Amino acid sequence: MLWPGCWALWAALAAVDDIVDSRTGHPAERAAGVQEWVGALDAELATGTSTDMVRRALVDTIVRWGLDVADLRASFQVLAGDVHPAPLVTWDDWRARSRGTDSA
Repeated sequence: MLWPGCWALWAALAAVDDIVDSRTGHPAERAAGVQEWVGALDAELATGTSTDMVRRALVDTIVRWGLDVADLRASFQVLAGDVHPAPLVTWDDWRARSRGTDSA
């Protein structure tokens, strides 16, 4: 069944986005939080499990479906870019930002 895997992917992206969008901590602390979360995921992929319920579901999904983690890492990187967002002044700025988010 595919639904649990979809929810795991959504939850992981939401978890990282929540770290980025947090109103607590300075941008450098939030960026470090993203790196810590992704680093923990990398370590847990090697063991095949996690003590964090979102990452445990994600690890299971990646292993079960043989997913390429590169695309997920690219999505995390795009989200992490919101810690220090570039100003969006023109329509082209908005378009480039939304394309980066949608294509990652």
